[in-house]
Amino acid sequence: MSDSSEARERVLQAAAALFRDRGYLSVTMNDIAAVLNVRKASLYYHAPQGKDQLYTEVMMRMLAEIGDGVRSALAAAKPDLRSKLTAIALFHVTHLPFDTSRLFRTDIRALPPEYAYEVLMAGNAAIFEPVTTLIEAAQTRGEIREVDAHMVAVTFIVSVQSLHEESEYKHKPIEGLADQLVRLYMDGLRA
Repeated sequence: MSDSSEARERVLQAAAALFRDRGYLSVTMNDIAAVLNVRKASLYYHAPQGKDQLYTEVMMRMLAEIGDGVRSALAAAKPDLRSKLTAIALFHVTHLPFDTSRLFRTDIRALPPEYAYEVLMAGNAAIFEPVTTLIEAAQTRGEIREVDAHMVAVTFIVSVQSLHEESEYKHKPIEGLADQLVRLYMDGLRA
């Protein structure tokens, strides 16, 4: 593998694909080396602290992309809560699947504290805070009743992302699924 930013980028992309698909605990440096067809030792040139450093760098990049995408989606949406939630839902279901549950449930907990905190803060900022902020603002305006805004954000995002996993939804128009989920959150189950 050459000593260039191009080689480093290939390492980061290979690691990103593996970590996204399998999670931190199920990926080894040997796995990443095998995908790249290089010796494991060459990976340490690009990530001297090893897997922890590589995972953190990859996740920080992914989370920054998610945050940017969510901000762009929100900026393009109409100002009402339903439209903003739909924009967030559509962003998440139309991009590569990202297992937020695994990130917070197992991956972050397996990292050393100095890396875990960095990923935790970035994850909250990119994934949950946009929804939490929308819910809190809607409560302040009197549009919705008082709820735990962060809990709503977590359940909403996990529900949206689970649409990637459910095989029966894979062949349905994604816009309709996102809209249906937002209607469920906004209107409940009442007839």
